[in-house]
Amino acid sequence: MWLPRMCGQHEHPGEHACVPELDKHQQVLHDGQPDDVVSAYMLEMERKRGSGIPTSMDEENLVKVAGDLLAGGSETPSTTMLWFLLYMLHYPHIQERCYQEIVENIGKDQAPSMAKRLALPYTEATILEVQRHADVGPMGMPHGLSRDTELRGYDIPSDAMVVANLHFVHHDPEVWGDPEVFRPERFLDAEGCLVRSKYFIPYSVGSRKCPGEGLARMELFLYATSILQRYHLSCRDSILPR
Repeated sequence: MWLPRMCGQHEHPGEHACVPELDKHQQVLHDGQPDDVVSAYMLEMERKRGSGIPTSMDEENLVKVAGDLLAGGSETPSTTMLWFLLYMLHYPHIQERCYQEIVENIGKDQAPSMAKRLALPYTEATILEVQRHADVGPMGMPHGLSRDTELRGYDIPSDAMVVANLHFVHHDPEVWGDPEVFRPERFLDAEGCLVRSKYFIPYSVGSRKCPGEGLARMELFLYATSILQRYHLSCRDSILPR
């Protein structure tokens, strides 16, 4: 359950300054049985407060955490899927090749699963190429420095904000050769096996890159293969079932 707007200042002591969703989750503090991330956060927040443990956990940060989860775990994969559908409309031959690979390795009736992922290298490569070419997240999350740093001759002060330019990496001609071309084959080797380039970084880079990468990759694969298995996408008034 998501929190739709940011916190304000406390108007009266003891009252929540946040959205009504916090009040709906207040019961968890009595029964101790969290049923979602908001409840779990509130329970841990009250536990630390009651024990006198220093913590940054409060209602305002709870709203920010919920917003991050919504943006990273819901909005980004759904936007990527919209781009995937658009590319399939514009490249019907790629869509057909993905469909044939799915039918040959999974069939028309069995639901796709992660266990079949290695058997669908071209479909997987197509998903990766959509992520690279569409650039749903062109910039990484802002990071700060703990100390003054020198990088390749540049002095970066400790109070600077550092943001990875993912778009530049994904569209660098020296890396991809023809970055403006939509070509899933760039993620396949001569034997047709999937090859992941170290320059493919839609989830950012470093030890603090997107923690939801595994979940997002699973969602994209299952959604994409399930749709292509069941539907033929074309620029008509309706989507045709297979």
